Amino acid sequence: MLEGITEYWLCVGGANVDVQGVTSARLLPGTSNPGEVHQAAGGVARNVAENLGWLGEEVQLFALVGEDADG
Repeated sequence: MLEGITEYWLCVGGANVDVQGVTSARLLPGTSNPGEVHQAAGGVARNVAENLGWLGEEVQLFALVGEDADG
């Protein structure tokens, strides 16, 4: 390693919001179904960066951010 240079993982790619809908009863096509909607941070690069961080690694994430509500 070069003196004064910090080593880290660089993750480049997607960072988005995963949306999952889950019915509270058996799904009935063609009608309304009661249930819940869950949102969570997602995207392949973001997920990899998070897990590297949980493993104690130094990591940087480079991802585009949209100009919508989730961005």
